[in-house]
Amino acid sequence: MGFVELLDSRFGLFNAGPDGKSFEPTDTVPFKVGQSYGWFAHLRTNKPTIHVREEVRAPAPAKSWSDKVKLPQGMTIAADHRSAVYERDVTPTSGMIISGWAIAAGDPLGEYVIRATIDGQLRQFNFEIK
Repeated sequence: MGFVELLDSRFGLFNAGPDGKSFEPTDTVPFKVGQSYGWFAHLRTNKPTIHVREEVRAPAPAKSWSDKVKLPQGMTIAADHRSAVYERDVTPTSGMIISGWAIAAGDPLGEYVIRATIDGQLRQFNFEIK
């Protein structure tokens, strides 16, 4: 039986710096199509893969979450287009797992919530797109 100890987790912007590779912790995401954002978790584990379940809740229906968009395996979108669930197994790299999203045209402005369950341990990230 393996163990997973969650040491740290943060939310912020990816590709925010001039090098295009930085991470900037923040709870505000600028509405700029293509802007990457998300979270990372630093953990200690002896498990080769970690089960992650993310639930993203938008403040209004997201037009970018239409029925015509090809979804990654493990992702479902609610009928009201206000929430999405993404479940998958990930392999940590140097004790890190990362989940990224990007602003799309049609994403609503306002307050969002991501509830990430990492091997049964919940982390919640509240942020605003404006």
